Amino acid sequence: MIPASTSARVAIAAALQAADLPAYPAPLGTLPVPSIVIEPDSPYLQPVGLGRDTWRVNLRLSITVPAIDTATSLAAIEQLAQRILDALPPGCDVQELSQPSLQSLGQAQGSVYAAELVLAATAKKE
Repeated sequence: MIPASTSARVAIAAALQAADLPAYPAPLGTLPVPSIVIEPDSPYLQPVGLGRDTWRVNLRLSITVPAIDTATSLAAIEQLAQRILDALPPGCDVQELSQPSLQSLGQAQGSVYAAELVLAATAKKE
């Protein structure tokens, strides 16, 4: 049996990848840039209705782009966010896109501009 949370993350990643977006269904050891990483949000799971077969899965899509200059990086995040919205599968309820900010990934990877798109997906156990 595949948990509803796994089904939701994998389905969203597959839909974004089909739209030629750099999406990953879970955090990676080394972050490729640009990338869209699908991560749990809080609360992670909420039952829908009386049964335990359908769940509301709360997720964060962490969007990262190279830190070139503010205007270029902001435009890149906005373009990725719009492409994500266009590619999301049915059953996804987008709640917000955070303010982009400059973040350091350490000396080895440097800095990126990042934003988080918060959404909820309805999924069933498989």
